[in-house]
Amino acid sequence: MNPQSGSGQPGSGRPGSGRPGSARYRRRRRRNRWIAAVVVLLVLVGAGVGAWWAVTGGPSGPPPFTLDVKPGYTVAEVGNQLGAAPGDIGTTFDSVATSGKVTSPFQPAGNQSLEGLLGTGDYQVAADETATELLTDMVHRFDQQAAAAGLNEASAAKLGMTEYQVVIAASIVEKEGYYPKNMPKVARVIVNRLNAGMPLDMTSTVLYSLGQDGGSVTTADRHKDTPYNTYLHGGLTPTPICFPSATALRAAVDPPPGDWLYFTVVSQDGTEAFTDTYTQMLKNEQKTQQVLGGK
Repeated sequence: MNPQSGSGQPGSGRPGSGRPGSARYRRRRRRNRWIAAVVVLLVLVGAGVGAWWAVTGGPSGPPPFTLDVKPGYTVAEVGNQLGAAPGDIGTTFDSVATSGKVTSPFQPAGNQSLEGLLGTGDYQVAADETATELLTDMVHRFDQQAAAAGLNEASAAKLGMTEYQVVIAASIVEKEGYYPKNMPKVARVIVNRLNAGMPLDMTSTVLYSLGQDGGSVTTADRHKDTPYNTYLHGGLTPTPICFPSATALRAAVDPPPGDWLYFTVVSQDGTEAFTDTYTQMLKNEQKTQQVLGGK
């Protein structure tokens, strides 16, 4: 055997099988280029599918958006939350909530606002869900929450109110009481002031008219003539000023007996002191200044 023609030596195999310029060499190069092109195409397609999946959430669309409606929120605040949801629900929620498209059994004739009449808690909002669909669910949940709190025509009549007025009172209780421990007595103060023909003088109602959630109210603010200024106008506000909690609803439906007409915060833990005289209220305010350092 010729040692120069053994296996593994240059030129082994069939003559011209892999030499540059041979037909087989050209076919191999074309095949390799085709394989490389297919690999590149598959990589690009895979990257595109991955990007699409990340944006849309896959064939079924993006995952539901979790909407957390806390007690004390307003329609406007819920609309702001929905601005982060997929689709255009965030841009239509406010207008639909005040359009009369969706109604609540508690709304009086001529009132189209769902302020205060939407149930609190978490909602899973689908990407294709409309504001009408979401609001319908929220109204249904509020109806359940109100029923659980004992709100009905008979319980409202015992207070000399309509059911809608009780919801308004509950929304003020939510803002003024803030902590559950304060809410029952705050509800009684509201009823007592209404029965005595006194203005409610509630800062939360003025803040609502200013579009503010919390903060201080100035003398100038108290003199702004809006329907929600309970320093200038007697009775309840035209609509609720927020979504009340279950505690606030129960307190407004069945406030405890008592002669209280005034209350003020007297402790850093939010405890409020209640009294039936203006003189004692001033003393409580002095205590507040001492405890809270004028803050």
